[in-house]
Amino acid sequence: MIHTILYLASALIGVVIGFVIAYRLISARLRDRDLMWSERIEALVKERLDEEEGALRRGAAERSGRALSGRVLERFSSLMRDFPFDPHDAVWIGHPVDFIVFDGLSRDRQDAELLERVVLVEVKSGSGKLSKRQKRVKKIVDEGRVEWRLFHVQTQI
Repeated sequence: MIHTILYLASALIGVVIGFVIAYRLISARLRDRDLMWSERIEALVKERLDEEEGALRRGAAERSGRALSGRVLERFSSLMRDFPFDPHDAVWIGHPVDFIVFDGLSRDRQDAELLERVVLVEVKSGSGKLSKRQKRVKKIVDEGRVEWRLFHVQTQI
């Protein structure tokens, strides 16, 4: 009977020890697998973030290049063959419109009879659209709310 109890106790202890060893081995293997997947996921996320960052940087560089070339194009557009005014009549202001054109001024050196009109010109390329501020300026001009002012500066010498 004692042998049976010892045998059962030994078997029970063996099962418990086997369970503990199996649990630790499985736990270690699961931790390793979790770590492996975590590292893989981290590497994939980093790779994806690097790709996205590269795409964002390329996009920003492209937009910046287009904006810069657009500003250069606007600045020199009065020298282009199809500019509808004499380039000598165009005065670059850049903002909120690109040019003020004094149409006829360069032909009229003496009596101011050839000056026909004053025109605000905004240059756009491609699918460029007017900004809100430019739309507002256009509306005010279209409504005739434009005036002339003379400002005398007082100087003391």
